[in-house]
Amino acid sequence: KSVEIGRIRMSLNLLEFKNGHVNISSAAMPPVYHFSKKNNSVNEIELVGTPLGSFYDEEFDKYQVDFEDGDALVLMSDGLPEAPNHTGELLDYPAVKKCIKDNGSKSASGIKDSLIELSDNWLDGIQNPDDITLVIFKKKESGGIAKA
Repeated sequence: KSVEIGRIRMSLNLLEFKNGHVNISSAAMPPVYHFSKKNNSVNEIELVGTPLGSFYDEEFDKYQVDFEDGDALVLMSDGLPEAPNHTGELLDYPAVKKCIKDNGSKSASGIKDSLIELSDNWLDGIQNPDDITLVIFKKKESGGIAKA
């Protein structure tokens, strides 16, 4: 028996850590957030791209960011910013960005826990209709990279 599944597409972020920089490319993913310890600021990196598999000759932009000691990169699915509360209002990206700025000096796990707490408080006991996936990279003072 044959099953017709149509065209398969995939969203993807690709990061290359190299010589104190990170090269970022994206296919249909939410923004990547870069917390700069030096500037105590968060840069929202929005790369426009269609899902992989949409077009055979699609090209994707690449963005390079300095990744210094104490900096963090936050990648996520759209389930966090698009989480609805009891009235149907979405959490939205500015609230996520503020949470990252307020907690960017924490460890990778600490940033992740802060974003989970933001989600839990916003949802206030209701089930989110979408998954929430978080990936946090934190540049250690020793030069290594912590992940959560």
